[in-house]
Amino acid sequence: MEKNLISSCRIGIFGGAFDPLHIGHYIIANVVLDELKLEKLFIVPTFISPFKYRQGDNDADFRFNMLKKVFKSNHRIEISDYEINKKQISYSINTINYFHDKFNVSPYFIIGEDNFISIKKWKNSKEIIEKVKFAVYPRRIENEDIKNADNKEIIEYIDICAPKIDISSTMIRERVYNNKTIDGMVPDKILDEVKKHYGK
Repeated sequence: MEKNLISSCRIGIFGGAFDPLHIGHYIIANVVLDELKLEKLFIVPTFISPFKYRQGDNDADFRFNMLKKVFKSNHRIEISDYEINKKQISYSINTINYFHDKFNVSPYFIIGEDNFISIKKWKNSKEIIEKVKFAVYPRRIENEDIKNADNKEIIEYIDICAPKIDISSTMIRERVYNNKTIDGMVPDKILDEVKKHYGK
């Protein structure tokens, strides 16, 4: 199937564990809506990532509900339970095919620089490259790493100019576990629930 499909719909896919959702995720989601002029951004929490084996059925509903709570007032953002409902390892190619075929469009695939340069290690990476337009958000990586990536010439690189925020979900979990503050690191709407859930 052709990469540049004709469609009136501009959609984006933003996947990840969101374990938990933090302010960096929140900012990226809102920035890409404007930078890419998306009609709809689908945020797709994984059930189990092929690269991270922590999350699963016990956390899936919590992660999904926190996303719903934070983004419920934004009609251009929809939280998808596609991967969670499959209850198996979440491969991006399956999710991409689902949205690609449903809307007959090449969606924007929102991805961090760190994952972007290792995309060829992903399952069916060639098919992924053929079916999406990459929107790469900056992380703490030197530009030379992107310029020298072996897949640079076959991937459209889009710098969405999002601010670099040095926060990770792992950091949030560790701070909660060690009774350190996470104020300002996760959206206020879910602050207490994140503290309670990850402080078990």
